[in-house]
Amino acid sequence: MPSGIYNLNQYNLAKSNGEIAGTTPTDVEYLIVAGGGGAGSANTGNAGGGGGAGGLLTGSVGITPGTQLWVTVGAGGTGASAGGTNSTNGGNSVFMANSSGATLGRVVAIGGGYGGNGYNGTITSNSGGSGGGGGAAGTTAGAPGTLGQGNAGGIGKNANNYNGGGGGGAGTDGRDAAPDRGAEGGIGAATDIGGARTAYAGGGGGGGYNASVGGLGGAGGGGNGGSNTTGSNGTANTGGGGGGAGGTASGGSGGSGIVIISYPDTYQAASATTGSPTVTTSGSGSVYFYSQAVYTNSANSGLAVGTGDFTAEIFAYLTNATFCGLFCSAYNGGGADGFAIANTTAWVGDNTTGTTIDLNSGSSIPINQWNHVAICRESGTTRVYLNGTLAGTSGAYAATSMTSGLISIGQLYPNQANQYTVTNTAYFTNARFVNTALYTGASFTVPTAPLLEVSGTQFLASMVSGATLNNSSNKNFLLANGNSWSWHANSPFATGFGYKNRVYKWTSSGSITF
Repeated sequence: MPSGIYNLNQYNLAKSNGEIAGTTPTDVEYLIVAGGGGAGSANTGNAGGGGGAGGLLTGSVGITPGTQLWVTVGAGGTGASAGGTNSTNGGNSVFMANSSGATLGRVVAIGGGYGGNGYNGTITSNSGGSGGGGGAAGTTAGAPGTLGQGNAGGIGKNANNYNGGGGGGAGTDGRDAAPDRGAEGGIGAATDIGGARTAYAGGGGGGGYNASVGGLGGAGGGGNGGSNTTGSNGTANTGGGGGGAGGTASGGSGGSGIVIISYPDTYQAASATTGSPTVTTSGSGSVYFYSQAVYTNSANSGLAVGTGDFTAEIFAYLTNATFCGLFCSAYNGGGADGFAIANTTAWVGDNTTGTTIDLNSGSSIPINQWNHVAICRESGTTRVYLNGTLAGTSGAYAATSMTSGLISIGQLYPNQANQYTVTNTAYFTNARFVNTALYTGASFTVPTAPLLEVSGTQFLASMVSGATLNNSSNKNFLLANGNSWSWHANSPFATGFGYKNRVYKWTSSGSITF
C-alpha cells in the first residue's frame, strides 16, 4: 500500500481494485490527438481554407502486462504551396498496437482534413478527424469531420473579397467566412490528463484576401489565417490545423499530434518505454523553497476582508526551526496588514502595533514532517490551529481591518526583501483562504485529501504539477512568480484514489511495456 492513513473501507476498495503497490495497472486513461491538416493556398483574388484539427479521443482501455504496446504520433499535414498544389491530411495517432500495427485493442485518432484551395476551384477541402475549411474562388464547401473525434469545416465566401472558411476543431465546427474576413477555426477541447488543463485540436483559421483579415485559429493550437500572406502553422503536439493563405501565398502546415496516458501511482511504473516519453506525476504536489523566496499574487478585493471572518490554512513541511512567515497577507508600506504564523507566534492585523498570539506551550511547528496550520477569525475572536488542535486564541482583533488584499507564501511581506523569509528548505501545498470561519472548536480532523473550493473560497493553490502557480478557485487572479522555488512531488496526502497519477506523454512515436 502507499503511505498514508486509510480507513477499512478505503483499504478494501483498494484491495478489490488491485490498487496495491507493486501491481501492474489493469487499464489506463488516454488522450490521443492526431496531426492537424494542412491549409489551402491562394492565388490572386482568393484565399485558402483552414486545415481541420486532428481527431481527438479520450477514454480508458484495458492493457496486457508484459506486452510491448506501440504508440504512433501523427505528423501534421503540409500546407499547399502558392499556385494550387495540394495540401495533405494530418497523420493518424495510435495507441495499443503491436510492432506490425495490428490491433491489440488499439485506439486510432484520425488525422485532420486539409483546407480547400482558393485556386480556380481545382482543390476541394477534405474530411478527416475534423474537416478542412472551404477555399474561396474555388470550392466554398467545408468538409465533414469524424463522428466522436472532430467537427466540420466552415464555408468559404465565394463573393466580394473571397475569404476562406475555418477548419473544424475538436469542440466546434469551423466558422463560415464573412465578406470582410476569413473565418475562425473551430475551438478545440481541453483536458487536465497531463496535470495542467490544456486545449488541443483547434481548427486553422481561413485566409483573408485584399483588405480582409485572416481568421484566428481555434483555441488548441490552430494556426491563424493569413491576410494576403502565408497562413501560420498549427502548434506542434496539439493537433492544430494550419492557417489558410490570403492572396498569392501558401497555406500553413498542421501541428503534430500527441499521445498521453495516465493511471494511479498506486500501481507500479512501466517496466520499459521507447520514444523518450516525458514521465511526470500529476495531482497534488508541493512548492519547494530552497532560499529566500516569495510567492505572491497581485491585490484582490476578495482577500480584503476588513474586520470580517476568515480562514487561512496551509500544509507545510519545514526543515529549519527558525523559519518565519508561513502564510501571510500582506505588506501595506509600513507594516503587515493581515495574518501570519512564525515559529511559536501568530498575529492578525498590523504587526507593527497589534498584539501577537503566543502559541500554547509545546505548540511550535515541528520540523521534518507535514503540518497543517490554520488561522481563523470568528466574530472578532482569532484562533490558531496546529495539526487540528487549538494552539492559541485571542479576542484582540475585532477592530483590526485587513484591506491590502495580498497573499504571500514563504515570505512575510510580499515583494519585500529579507522580511521573515524562508532561510532553508521548506515545502508548501494546498494554501486556502476563505472569507468564513471554517474551524471554531477545540479541535477538528485535519483534511486527508487535497483541499477543495468551498463556499467563500477566495484563493486556493493546490500546487499541482504543470499548473503550480494557478489559483484553483473560481477567482481568476494569478500568482506572481517568485524566486528560488520549484514544483516537487512531495505531498502530505496518500497517493492513489485520484490524488496522484503517473503520466506518460509522447510527442514522437514509441512504446510502453507494463
